[in-house]
This record gives sequence, structure tokens and C-alpha cells, in this order.
Amino acid sequence: YQLQCSCVAFFIHFLGGSQGIDNDDGSSWYHILNNFFYSADGFKMDYGGHDSVFENNLIMGYPYDGQNCINLASFNPNHGHVARYNVCIIGLGGRRVPSGCGDPSCADPQPDDSIDMEKVVTLGGGCMNQSVVLAGNKYYTTNGTAKFYCGYSGKNGTDLAVFQSLYGLEIGSTVGLLPNAQEMIDWATVKVGL
Repeated sequence: YQLQCSCVAFFIHFLGGSQGIDNDDGSSWYHILNNFFYSADGFKMDYGGHDSVFENNLIMGYPYDGQNCINLASFNPNHGHVARYNVCIIGLGGRRVPSGCGDPSCADPQPDDSIDMEKVVTLGGGCMNQSVVLAGNKYYTTNGTAKFYCGYSGKNGTDLAVFQSLYGLEIGSTVGLLPNAQEMIDWATVKVGL
């Protein structure tokens, strides 16, 4: 049985909310499509979730805890997630939201060189042989640089071109500077169907 829904979900996180979608504890076979996440990270999975598809979503977030756009743990062979055709904007207003922050007014200014402002993807189980598909995503950051991490302990991420070349992931994906406010409002308006 497959549940069909032609609706759009609009996620707003308050009080330091982290992931918009968190496929933990075996949550599997979800198709997360055409949603709008504001002040929330995008897609996270650890503790056994698998075989979900996260696509065509719009994520506009303040960096919160370094899990900004996509944060996935390890997978069994041939049971990874797919994350494709998403737009992820990190660093709204050049600020970071600390844990327990109730609304954007308590967001902290973040220095331009903060890794939280560039960190867009973490593959906690490493980047080799992960059964993960990442493709056609668009990442926007305050300085136009996005970093991709292989494992949880690394302090230096990899640039998109190197990540694509080394691992064959994020083919067709792009990185750019934050769009202007009106452009982001327009994207959100279209996404929620207003």
C-alpha cells in the first residue's frame, strides 16, 4: 500500500528545532516531496532508516547544529536514501540559531569563516560504497562555498567539484551565493502554492 498525497507541507521550527525530516529508528520507504522548510534543517537519518526519497524540497535555514541540508548515517548495501532536486539555503541573514532559541530574533551573528555557514551535506558513514544518491541539488550559502563531509569527525569538508570527482555524488548539483530576499520569498510562495 502506498499513501498518496498531493499536498505541500510547510515546516517552521521554533525553539531551536533541528531537522525538518528525521528518518531515525528504522523509518523507511518515505517519499518526501515538494515541501517547504523554514528555520529548519532538511533531511536527517541515522539509527537504521533507509530507502527514502527526499526530492524537490525548499529548505531555508539558519545553521543550527551543523546538520544543515542533508545528514545521513551509514546504510546496508542497496538500501540508501535518495536526495535530489532540492534547494537548500543556509545562513539566512548571516546568522546561526543557538540551541533553545525560540525565534529568529535570538539568532547569533556568525563570522564569515564559520564552517556552519558552509556545511551542507554530511555522510556520517563515509562517502565510499554508501548506496546513496545525491544529485541535481542547489545549495546557497552566505559566501557561495559549500562543504561536503565524509564522516562525523572531519573538520575540513570537501568542495563540490572534488566531492563529485572523488565519489560520483552530487552530479548536476550547484553551489551559489544566497539569493536576494525577494527571490527567496518568490520561491517560497511558489512552493506553498500561494
